[in-house]
Amino acid sequence: MQKVKIFLIIFFIFLINNLNADCRILAYYPDWVSSYKYDKIPYTKLTHICHAFMEPDTNGNVSGPAVESGLITNAHSNGVKVLVSVGGAAVPSSTFSTIMNNPTARNNLINNIYNFCATYGYDGADIDWEYPQNSTDRTNLNTFITDLRAKFNSSPQPAPTWLITMAVPGDSWGCQYIDFSYLNSYVDFYNVMTYDMHGSWSDHSGHNSAIYRGSDPCTSANCEAYMNYIINTRGVPSQKVNMGMPFYGYEFTTTENLYDSCGGNCPANYTAYSTIAPLIGNGWTYYWDSASLVPYLRKDSGAGVMSYDNPASIEQKVYYALITRSAGGVFMWEITQDYISGTQPLMNAMYNAYINVCGATPTFTMTVTGTPPTNTPTPVPTPIRVNCGGSQYTGADSRVWLADKAYAAGSWGYVGGQAGTDTTPGDVLNTVDDTLYYTER
Repeated sequence: MQKVKIFLIIFFIFLINNLNADCRILAYYPDWVSSYKYDKIPYTKLTHICHAFMEPDTNGNVSGPAVESGLITNAHSNGVKVLVSVGGAAVPSSTFSTIMNNPTARNNLINNIYNFCATYGYDGADIDWEYPQNSTDRTNLNTFITDLRAKFNSSPQPAPTWLITMAVPGDSWGCQYIDFSYLNSYVDFYNVMTYDMHGSWSDHSGHNSAIYRGSDPCTSANCEAYMNYIINTRGVPSQKVNMGMPFYGYEFTTTENLYDSCGGNCPANYTAYSTIAPLIGNGWTYYWDSASLVPYLRKDSGAGVMSYDNPASIEQKVYYALITRSAGGVFMWEITQDYISGTQPLMNAMYNAYINVCGATPTFTMTVTGTPPTNTPTPVPTPIRVNCGGSQYTGADSRVWLADKAYAAGSWGYVGGQAGTDTTPGDVLNTVDDTLYYTER
């Protein structure tokens, strides 16, 4: 028995040390927030930083990010790797398509990325193309990543093991032209954007980043579904996956309850956590969705629903990613958005949960527990949601389909537990969980 105990102790020490070596906690750091610069970054709580953004034009010429020598110096002195993030939502997908389809422009972009990293001491590049649109894009993206890896590997630098990472969506529509089976051999890890599940493009209010589907009657988008798709359906090794944590939310201004219809696209304001946190008790009431494991706020008077993450939900997400899904890491978009009077509540919650899994000793006191405060309204708000706000189609076999804008404008989603076999009114586009998407003819 004593030998067994000693073996178990040694085993768990080995396990913890290996978790600590393999776990990643990454922050996207934007260059446009003047009130939060490199000297505020808590380097000891990170393993990687993606400096956003280097923006290319159609010829592969680039601008940004603003170079901060202190960023590299402070990061490297704390063992943190810094990557330049290329692209972002502000760069049209068509710009990337043009670059990738032109060998001269493609090579120019590769050389610009390489020269930037070599000149300023960066540790690699994070590619954020939102999103490849067709099979030509898919082929050209493969070529680009292959050539970028070859360029990095040819570096005469003392340590030419530069990283290539990619920011990718978690749903099948956004990922349909990303060839993971090919890219897995060249990409070190993927930052999976497990957020933006509801917003101004939705026809109903809902959670920005639910862990589980919960009671959402219309949209199967949630962290569990996205991780299932990336790891199980698309075959990305779990150790190559970083799961995303949003440090922001959306204020739905025309709905009074979660899942209310907006009668069209929802007016929804992108809102940083630093703006959301002071609202609680000041005209807004806090609620915890125990099925989806995320909070939300309701305005005390009139319309207003705030979907967001707090320290408790961030903590739950880290445990879900690193333990339940055996993911290689977690990341935040983005590090400046929870900065409140010199503190970073979401950053601290994320780090504390990460450390609990990955084996180091916490360097601060956590004030949020894994059990969030509850506030059950009386009566409980009843989501007003009948048909997801879209037109309805009933197939020949009586299966009911609804126009659902959650994934793509004009797509059709089957409402039910089993995918139907109808071939009208459109062709099968893709599937996510129990929803089969059709494009209208």
